[in-house]
Parts: sequence; C-alpha cells; structure tokens
Amino acid sequence: MAGPPAERESDLAAAFPGPLAAGGLYLAYFLALFSQFPRAGRLPGNCDTWYAVAFTNLYLNAVRELLGLGHYGGFLYPSPHPFAYGETSVALALLPMLLRACGLGEIASHYVFISAVYAGTALATYLFATLYVRSRPAAALAGLAFASSNFLLSTIDSPHTSFFGIAFLSLYFFKRYLLRGHARDLWWAASLAGAQAYFSSYVFLLLAVALAVLGLANLGELRRRGGALLRLGAAGGAAALMVAPFFLFYLFRLTDHFDWRSQAVLFAEFNSLDPQDLANAMPGNLIYPEGHRFDHRDAMALQKRLGRSDPAFRTEDFALMVGASPREGEESLWVSSRRRAFVGVLPYLLALAGAWNAFAGRRELLWLFVVGFVLALGPLITVGGVMVPMPLYAAYHLVPGAYVFRIPGRAFALALLALDVGAARGIERLQQRCRAGSGPRAAALALLLAAAVVVENVPFPMRSFAGAAYVRPPADYERFFAAQRGAVILNLPSGIGYGLAGSADDLYVFDRELIYMNWQTYHGQSIVNGVNGYIPWSRIGVQKLTARLPSEEAVVGLARLGVGFVAFNKGLVLPGEGPSLAQLRRTPRLEPVLESADTAVFRVRR
Repeated sequence: MAGPPAERESDLAAAFPGPLAAGGLYLAYFLALFSQFPRAGRLPGNCDTWYAVAFTNLYLNAVRELLGLGHYGGFLYPSPHPFAYGETSVALALLPMLLRACGLGEIASHYVFISAVYAGTALATYLFATLYVRSRPAAALAGLAFASSNFLLSTIDSPHTSFFGIAFLSLYFFKRYLLRGHARDLWWAASLAGAQAYFSSYVFLLLAVALAVLGLANLGELRRRGGALLRLGAAGGAAALMVAPFFLFYLFRLTDHFDWRSQAVLFAEFNSLDPQDLANAMPGNLIYPEGHRFDHRDAMALQKRLGRSDPAFRTEDFALMVGASPREGEESLWVSSRRRAFVGVLPYLLALAGAWNAFAGRRELLWLFVVGFVLALGPLITVGGVMVPMPLYAAYHLVPGAYVFRIPGRAFALALLALDVGAARGIERLQQRCRAGSGPRAAALALLLAAAVVVENVPFPMRSFAGAAYVRPPADYERFFAAQRGAVILNLPSGIGYGLAGSADDLYVFDRELIYMNWQTYHGQSIVNGVNGYIPWSRIGVQKLTARLPSEEAVVGLARLGVGFVAFNKGLVLPGEGPSLAQLRRTPRLEPVLESADTAVFRVRR
C-alpha cells in the first residue's frame, strides 16, 4: 500500500501552486464561468435552485428568532416542523447566509455561493488525486475535470449534492491513513465524515460507500497493522455520534407526509442512469450534440415497463399533490438534468492510459468506479427489453429506510472521481512520453488538456432561468403584509405540482411555491403555501380547500385553519389556472382590502 514513488517532482510540478493557491485559481475560474448568471439577472438551474435561495433567507429568519430579534412566521402552516420535510443542509447554507447578512441580494449571493461550491469540490478532488500522482498539474486537472464535468454542471440547481468538498477531504485523510498509518489522519477523516451529514445526507451516504470501498480494498494490510481495525471501529463510532442528532431529527420529525415507500423502485428508476446516459450531453455543448431530453412519453413508458400500481396513486390527494400532467413531449427538466452523465471522451482515454500499467491504488480506483456506476444504474436495468434487477433492487425491498435514497444516479460521482484520478495517472504518462516534465512544453500540455476538458464538458451559454423578476415580492404586497403582524396568508394561484410539470419553464407550479416561501421571508408572516422534499398531509389538505375556491365551504375551511388573508398575485398566473380574480371578487366571505397592478388582497371574513 505504498504511495506514489517518492521521486523528485518535475520543475513544473514543484512550481505549481499549493492547495491554497490552487483553490484560488479554481474559484477565479468558476466566478468567471458563472458570471453569466448575475449579469443577466438569472439563476442557474430551475428546480432546487429556488430551494437554495429561499432556504437561505428562511434560515436567516430562524436565527433572528433564536436571538430574540422578533417573530418571522413560517411556511407550510400549520405544520409545526416544516424544515423536517426536506434535506436542510444547514452547514452549507452558512456561506450564503453570511453573504445575505452582509447585504448582497439573492442573485449575487447565490452566484458567489455556487462558485465557491464548485471550487471547493475541485480543490478536494485535487487533494485526493495528489495521493495517487506525483504531478501536481495532473492532480489539478483531475479537480478541474470533476468539477467542470457535464455531469456535475447539469445538477447545478442542487448545490448540496454538487458540493463534495467535505466528503472528498474526508476521503483524502482516510487514504492518507491507509498510506501512512497515522491515527491523526484517521480522526480527521472521521470528523469530516460526521460533519458531512450537515452539508448533505445524500453525499454523506456516498462518502460512506467510498470509505467502505477503500477500506475493503486495503483490508489485508489493515489486518496486518496492530490495532488498526479497532481504531477504525472507534473512528466510525465517533462519526456515528456526530451524525446521530441529524438523523434523529428526521426520525422524530419527518412524519405525517405522503408516503412513497411502496413506489421506491419506481421513483428511483426515474432518477437512475441508463448506460446510454454516458453520452447524454447538456444543451449548448460546444462540440457534441445535445443528448436525450427525458419527457412525459419516457415517464409513461417507464411506468408501463415496471407495471406497478398503487391505490394511493389514484386518489384525490395524490392528484392534488402531483398536479397537472406534463404535456406530451414536454421535457421533465428535473429528471433530464440528473441523467446527463456525459463527461467527455478525454477522461476515459487518459484513464485507460493511466490504468494500463499497475500502480499503487489501481485496484481501489477500479472498485470505486464499478461500485459507483452500478449504484448509479439504480434498482433495475433494461437489457433487450427485459428489466434486470440490480443490487439496489433488493435494498429497496429489504433495508429499512432505503426508500429515502430516491436519486441513485448521484452515485455516478464516485465513478467519476475514480475516472478523473485515473486520468491524472494518464496525464503523468503523457508528460513522460512527451518529455514535458518542465518548461514551456509542460505548461503548453497542461493548458491544452485543461482547455480540452472545458470544451468537451462546459456548455456556453449555460441554461439559465428568470430570477430577478421573481426574487422579491411586489412593493405593495410587501408593505401591506409587513404591517399585518401574526397574519396567516394563502397566496394564489397555488398548487403543489410535485409532478414538476413545466419544470423547463421559467415559472411553473412547484417553483412558484418556493418563490412564495422566499417572499414570506420579506414580510415575516406565516403562509400556508410551500413545498419541500416530502409533502405533509396538512399541505395536501390546504390544497384540497384551495382547489374548491371560491366556494363558501372552502373559505370557511381556510378560516378554520387560521387563514386571515388571500393574496392573488396577478403576475404569477399560469394558463388554465383558477380561481380567477373575478370569481374571488364575487365571493361574499372575501373582503377586498388592497388592489394594485400586481396584487389583489382579500381579508377572510369570519
């Protein structure tokens, strides 16, 4: 298990910036790349991006409440624990919270935040790669290749699952422990692994898999070390103690929601990779044609192949939660973006060259690639029209809690890490063959490979969505509700839209609820609107009443819940939605109290 040969590095490698400077270069690169978004007043991605924007402000208000600075209401009223219905990622939110507290707007703070997320991921990948290669430029290119990959950029809307900075740093220290046997490295790895759950539980799970793969690949050597297995057990126990509060929070608070357990396989299949997704490039790629856009026809075909049905999926509650079906041929952007596993041709060629000759760590990288890829394929794979069970299929049926792993495709990150580190080995071989260990030739080779990675993977311009137009509530709306202390508000139009119909558009039902959540942080009152990763029954109950508006029965039901105001937002109406503003005006139990170009507000008469 010895590390890379301890030969003297080339002049270029020795001169290459250390980790701090490398991190600065990565940050400068991503700030430049992502500057296209704030310049246009737009947001990257259109699904979980609004979660990141809204939850930053929601967390800030929660902190203000804890400090006794006032009452700031909440979302998903009357649910007592709205944050428990989705992945909170409090630790990762600290940076955008700080930026917002310093006065940056949502668009600017998200821009800096997402740039730091990708730079941190690149830096941690670089550090991990240095344990397999002597050439720091080669390791730096591995970091660039991972963070700039079509795969990772396609999920830019989900910062908490795009950030591998903590996870790969934990993996780095664990690998150092395997190489050197220093207990300090093991405890660093355990501490970072425990912290990872508070950044992303999804990535925590992937980290646990990666740590297990590295440990098993080196089990023989660990057994030969006196007390190594005991130290591993102690470190694992310490990490478990660190993550226990996080998982206990969800164990006791994630209750009374629509239960997807019976359809875990179906949900996972939507968000798994198929082998052909390895060639699935994003729109705007500078070289390759756009890959397949997953649309409503694909969804129907997948459900038909699985042949699964559940009575709960034929109820009014389910229909209200999912909302209108997408149009035939309409892209499901959320699913499409999770299936774009193309990472260019160059990393594969370089990795093959690097793996051609044996080297320390080759076996564990091969294991990591295979395990990550097999997990990313999900519970089933279609071969010749026949669906063949994969290892995850048994897990969804036999392992308690496995149903929460709803997006197996994210496990491809482990395969990509192994691929890019293998590519770094290939770059070293190329440096040797080209005699490019130092000087202008080495610099030219590094720049050429970096440019090739970027051109193969990074689309330009990147797909973006309206942000500035929706990020802040209309001024009259904000002023009016800021003065209604303790009020409970229903924003219209409203729907849950869990089926994500229209998710490729700037505005659609699901992200409109997230926009309402962000608006709530400005006026500080409670809203019955909102969504999260899981939908509480109380929210479905509110939607049932909303669907019956403007009937007296619905208004009375809302009043019983505590709703005091109904706000009709004229600029957020989608085609075919009801009730209309004219219908609300004719409702006796709704008293008009504000009318402007953007908003009509009604007081609910008791």
